[in-house]
This record gives sequence, structure tokens and C-alpha cells, in this order.
Amino acid sequence: MDAARHLELIEAEYFKLQEIVEAFDAKALQFKGWSVTVTLAAAATALVTEKLTNDQRVTVLALAAFGSFAFWLTEAMWKLFQQAFFHRLRNIEAAFANDTVATLKPLQISSEWKKAFAHQKFGNFCKYALKPNTWLPHLAVSAFCLGTALYLAYCPLATPRTPPQTALAQAAQP
Repeated sequence: MDAARHLELIEAEYFKLQEIVEAFDAKALQFKGWSVTVTLAAAATALVTEKLTNDQRVTVLALAAFGSFAFWLTEAMWKLFQQAFFHRLRNIEAAFANDTVATLKPLQISSEWKKAFAHQKFGNFCKYALKPNTWLPHLAVSAFCLGTALYLAYCPLATPRTPPQTALAQAAQP
């Protein structure tokens, strides 16, 4: 393969990797949107639906918190997948910086991702999960739901009372 074609393939691979990394970020934002929407909708339902007992409210809030927690873990795993692409990106950037692009094999996205991902450890998962840009808003929403569930478990909402009947309504009853 001639040098010009080789350089063209490496550049194309680099820009494709950039697209992939940006797509991961876009999906992570989508996870956050789903998490907030689903969790807060469930929490609002638990708090405003009059037909629910206090125990049912606590259960719905706990399930909502678990749902947001699950979205957080999914996003952390997604970040781990994304990080495996950075290995190849850094190699290409270093080759351009050191003028050693000719030593790179082109079109290695999949094989390089597999190698990089194989070296990921549970500690890396925890590292990405504990970054604020990963756990926000998931853990904040989970904490709200769990806090509200605990509050309701110890301080139940008053059960709605039926309004007293008027004299006319009582007289109309057979």
C-alpha cells in the first residue's frame, strides 16, 4: 500500500473513532434523560395518586430508586465500553505527534477495542461509576426517592377524608 493511501486510511479511522466516542456521549445523555423521566414520573405517581396506601407509595418510590440506580450502572458500563476506544485514538495521535504514522496498521478499530477492553478491570468500572458526570443525576434522583420512601415509612401521609355530607345530601338518601 502506498504512503498516501495508508495515511488516508489512518485519518479515516481516527475520525471514525471520534464519531464513535461522541455517539457514546450522546447515548449517555439519553440514559440520563430516561432515568430522570421514568424515576420522577413514578415518584410523582406515588405521591399524588390518592388511591395508593402508604405501603404502596413506599414500594413505588423504592422501585423508582432502583430503576434510577440501574440506569446509573448501565451508564457506568457504557463508559467502560467507550474508554476502550480511546486506546486506539491515543495511539493514532501519538503516531502523528511522533511522525511514526507509517508504523501503524490501518483499519484496526475492532481488534484494538477488543485488546483494550480485555484489560478493563472491575476497578475501572468503579472509577467511571463514581465520576460525577456518570452518577449525576441517577444517584441524586435515587436518593430523593429513597429519602421520600423512608420518610413515608416513618411519617405516613394522612389518608384523605371524605368530605362531610350536607344536610340536603343526607335527606336525599333513602
